[in-house]
Amino acid sequence: MPEHDKHVFTRAQYLQILNDSLRRDPRWRPGMAFVFLPPGADAASATAVGCTGPDDALDVYAEIQRIASELIEVRDAAEGTPGTAIPVANADGADVMHDIADDTRDGPAGLRKGG
Repeated sequence: MPEHDKHVFTRAQYLQILNDSLRRDPRWRPGMAFVFLPPGADAASATAVGCTGPDDALDVYAEIQRIASELIEVRDAAEGTPGTAIPVANADGADVMHDIADDTRDGPAGLRKGG
């Protein structure tokens, strides 16, 4: 999807969209969530988005984030300019890093290409 066709959201909105999509995914289990990193960070100070829950669910997080990165552009709320890419990693440091703008895979429930 061309960059100009993406929907623009703030970091906080992006995290909410990821979590809403995660909860709608049939593979969701209690304890699974996307969170800002480092622990306790807010949207302005976050350096990454992490995931809580079992390591065997990393493919679920990665799939949701991949499709979100295709559909969403994150911008800093105050400036209205593109924000810094927020990588995704699980809280234990597993390497699931993705730039928020570089994937083309169809997504899970809650986030769908097209439409």
